[in-house]
Amino acid sequence: MTTEQLIYAGFVLVLIGLSANNARRLILPNIITIPGIFAGLVLSFPFPSLHGESTGWGSLIASGVGVIVGAGAMYLLRWVGKVLFGKLRFDLPENSKVLLSQTSLTLPEQDIPYEEIFYRL
Repeated sequence: MTTEQLIYAGFVLVLIGLSANNARRLILPNIITIPGIFAGLVLSFPFPSLHGESTGWGSLIASGVGVIVGAGAMYLLRWVGKVLFGKLRFDLPENSKVLLSQTSLTLPEQDIPYEEIFYRL
């Protein structure tokens, strides 16, 4: 097994773990994703064949473009979601008390259960 094949196998294992975690908890943990970004950048230089390049610098540039496109896509998705679905805003009088309990957010005039705030399908 070549070094590139080991890197690909590790990448696939990380993707499987992230997929399982995302299916269960609906979140991709930063403790895995951020080191993965840096590992991809670092490994792209000594192993340019991972990106189909012949030089380390070309591979590093391809990896950097991938990071920027991936992060940009996630930011764009977040922005479009906020534009399409909006935000719920409250105008509270000064010195209003807001209480975060175990089950709800309590505002001066209403009580909002967390299920309504953080509901996911």
